[in-house]
Amino acid sequence: MMLTRTSELASGAVDSLKRKRPVVSATLTRSVMESMAKAHELQRILDEFVLEPKGKDLNAMLMQYLFGSRNNLNLPNATNILTAIDRTEKMIPHFRENYDRLSELAHPNFLGGLGAFAELDLERNSLGLTNLKRKNDILVMVAGILIGTLHGFVVFYNHVGGSIQIVQRVLDAGLIEQNS
Repeated sequence: MMLTRTSELASGAVDSLKRKRPVVSATLTRSVMESMAKAHELQRILDEFVLEPKGKDLNAMLMQYLFGSRNNLNLPNATNILTAIDRTEKMIPHFRENYDRLSELAHPNFLGGLGAFAELDLERNSLGLTNLKRKNDILVMVAGILIGTLHGFVVFYNHVGGSIQIVQRVLDAGLIEQNS
């Protein structure tokens, strides 16, 4: 699920970068960052279990991770994505800063609207609807963030694979502390 979602989002971001669509590429890249933060969350959950094996804690954390929702009251409450972003920031400097940059483009404010497509000239009291330099600068920024995020995702994803094997060994060995 995690790899498929990230691959689909990244593919769409690359297509949008090729088509020089700054808002779409930024929005999809932001979603890739969210997937990376969720991969980091899964790594954290598994690593905590390996350090202190508690079956009920692992079950509750995985249920929240896999089935968390904000809208379905029958499912565990989802962790706010900004919590995951901020936890990832602790390992990767400027992660939140880059996420916020992309958020500015994803939302219908100045940078996600006129700022992505136009240039305001206050001296001439005019608005130019084609600003290729700004558009290209945005596309270069988004591409850089996407490349870095995909690299980070691969690192976390691979780490999760190794952690799952360790968790399986702990489970097989019966080393779980059952807490009440």
